[in-house]
Amino acid sequence: MATDDSPAREGDGEDKKAIFTGEENTGERSTPKKDLAAAIFLAVFSLLAMYFAWQLEVVDSIFTAPGLLPFLIGLSLLVMALGLGLKAVRQGAAD
Repeated sequence: MATDDSPAREGDGEDKKAIFTGEENTGERSTPKKDLAAAIFLAVFSLLAMYFAWQLEVVDSIFTAPGLLPFLIGLSLLVMALGLGLKAVRQGAAD
């Protein structure tokens, strides 16, 4: 049995369409310059993670290395940071 903790609806009972406005609902959108700064930070962070993962010792095989998963995560984060940076530059962050 589920409990419903939501407040009671007010009004005439007519359902209104809900619009998701974000977790914090601040009404402020990110600017391209903020996106570019975030992309630079994420790229540096991912490169550091990849560097430290590369420094871990490979005992038997590259597929069983302890740094394989952190390296792949850093690589995927770098790809996402490059995508965010490219989008920010296209929207005028470099101006």
